Amino acid sequence: MSATKWLIGLLVVIALVVAVMSVDSPRKPEDEQAALLEADLAFAAATLTRGGNGWASFFLEDGVMFPPTGRVDGRDAIREVMLPVFAPGEPRLEWEPISATVAASGDIGYTIGRWKSVGADSIGADTILFKGNYVTIWKKDADDRWRVAADIGNYDTR
Repeated sequence: MSATKWLIGLLVVIALVVAVMSVDSPRKPEDEQAALLEADLAFAAATLTRGGNGWASFFLEDGVMFPPTGRVDGRDAIREVMLPVFAPGEPRLEWEPISATVAASGDIGYTIGRWKSVGADSIGADTILFKGNYVTIWKKDADDRWRVAADIGNYDTR
């Protein structure tokens, strides 16, 4: 084999290895943080449009929720608790993430944000009934989608 053919063959192999590595490389941490923030915003949108079903759909099968009193385990139990909370005519829950942190492994993270409960006042105008902070712990499911592993929030005291 001539040196030129050998060099061309080597370059082709190197190019193939580089191409495969770029396809299989893990996402950058900042990409995962952006994806987690997007998941939190999608969680909020699903809850606004689909109520308790939208809320529960973002939880892992064995997810946990910590309401102001107690604990609720599992997606089905969470759905049952949240359906009446988000029923038509009830105040709506709105939230916005402030930050997201993702572990180096890329499969677990958390978001921190602010929430508010919005209802209608005596003349039908929107009014903030309650507000506070939340932490949501996220984990990727078998389909590589961010899902809620645990959710907890608190109320502002003033």
